[in-house]
Amino acid sequence: MSPRPSASQLVADLQQAMPPGSPVGDSGIVVEVRATGSDAVVLLRWARDPNTYGVPISLDEAGTIYSGASESIEEHLSEIEIFLMEELGTGLVSRARRRLAGDYIELSVPDWPVDHRFAEQVIYPDSDQLRTLASGTRTDGMNPAVALASASAGSLVTWVLAYENNRHGGPYVGQAVITGHRGEPAVLQMLQLSQDAVPRTVALSLAHLAGHCAGEAGYLSVRTTVDLPELDMLGYRPDADGTWSVDTTFLNEDQGRASILLTDARRDSTAWGSDRDLRDAHLGKTRPQRWLHRLAHPLRGGTARSFVIADPRPPK
Repeated sequence: MSPRPSASQLVADLQQAMPPGSPVGDSGIVVEVRATGSDAVVLLRWARDPNTYGVPISLDEAGTIYSGASESIEEHLSEIEIFLMEELGTGLVSRARRRLAGDYIELSVPDWPVDHRFAEQVIYPDSDQLRTLASGTRTDGMNPAVALASASAGSLVTWVLAYENNRHGGPYVGQAVITGHRGEPAVLQMLQLSQDAVPRTVALSLAHLAGHCAGEAGYLSVRTTVDLPELDMLGYRPDADGTWSVDTTFLNEDQGRASILLTDARRDSTAWGSDRDLRDAHLGKTRPQRWLHRLAHPLRGGTARSFVIADPRPPK
């Protein structure tokens, strides 16, 4: 086996393999590969997000992430590129812990806490499934009118649906709608759960993912009149006009409090789905697994349910 390449050699070769402007992941563009001590950080832009992000690369571990030992620089570089592709492709930009590190936002662990009893589906304005999904949400007791109206008006930024993470891929249990116009803050127009039994972790997760989708779409901030006290865990702060807002750097997210909320929700013996895990009815933890399952099980029937969080009024 060839001797392990030095860190400086790996950084130099990584810089050559990933020059500025080269694609990384589905929606990323490399800004720079920078040495940080004996390690490296890959700086990138993501979709239309105005922020620059940095993904730390531990060069000591680069050769053992997948294969256990690499025999060439080419294999080391390939493993790093695969690592970046998989992490970015499974939502790293939205789920990672964020920290300002000079001129970029570092993406690191641990991830934003997730209630794996539920999963989310992101619908963009150009989706050809809007009407079909609207029918499914009506069946499961929610009102898709705000999402459909904003799509027709050309102001829909994203529509995020939550559903029970089981072998049926349903029912739908919540939705978030974000609208916007260029040059203005995006608006968290609606945050809705289908019934009282759905835990508030779902509302928080919907607001979290929808807000990050607004950042990905290029918006600098999100405003809302939705009355959810837990929004401050996402960095929302009150404005003088009674609305709440957050900038899309999301540097003030409070993962600690969100983790406590999730732990309390899972400890509740009467909580939604508390008996389903015992039957192993819930799916794997990765977004691709949930996305593929959602494609296989797009709809599920159900009875009408009450609203617990909903505010269709835009901030003035």
